[in-house]
Amino acid sequence: MKPVLLALTSILALTACRTTLTERLAPPAPAVVRHASPQRAWSVVDGDKTVGEVVLFQTPNEPEAAVYVVRNPWQQDLGMIDSLGRAWRYVPHRRNAEWVSTGTVAEGAARILDAETPCRLEETALPAADR
Repeated sequence: MKPVLLALTSILALTACRTTLTERLAPPAPAVVRHASPQRAWSVVDGDKTVGEVVLFQTPNEPEAAVYVVRNPWQQDLGMIDSLGRAWRYVPHRRNAEWVSTGTVAEGAARILDAETPCRLEETALPAADR
């Protein structure tokens, strides 16, 4: 009788409880679309040669969310500098840009354009495509 009772108890213990754990990721926060318009523009001068330009884009309600777009002389966007001074260069055929420096806008533009570091910015009129 004891072996039968022991076998029955062990069978009941093995099949008594089961727990199933199901995990789901939380849905991402909805994207916030901001429309920024060009405000100012500068030529990037390396020595005596203009190597590109920087255009400041700002939203009217959030001036702290400014973005500086760095372009080559043919008006192609090569990178951007955020309001914290972080410079990012766009890399062809890659989804994400690469971080190249943190500092002033002039330093970031020089790194994105592969120019000498002591570049200077000279304010110009906004390009016709941005007006």
